Amino acid sequence: MICKVKNTIDESGLLTDVRTVAVGVSGGADSMCLLHILSSLKDDYGIILKAVHVNHNIRGAEAERDQEFVRDFCRIHEIEFHLFSENVPELAEGTGIGLEECG
Repeated sequence: MICKVKNTIDESGLLTDVRTVAVGVSGGADSMCLLHILSSLKDDYGIILKAVHVNHNIRGAEAERDQEFVRDFCRIHEIEFHLFSENVPELAEGTGIGLEECG
């Protein structure tokens, strides 16, 4: 998988002249896999990797666990971690739009 990603990056020039890569990370399998692969490749490309996690405060304790899972992964792998927390249910109620659209 790492080789496939590296080949795609190289063939498409995705990281040409790129210094910093911010990755949106939910804590799910797809985004964690991407973060792990890019962490493995960051020295090859000389990039600074940053993880961005948004807690929408919709799923209570489950969302808190995801947040801490991503934070711990980043600490262990020395990846800069950025957390944003929004009370999406409150925002949605105040604007009259649905949770998904508001989030």
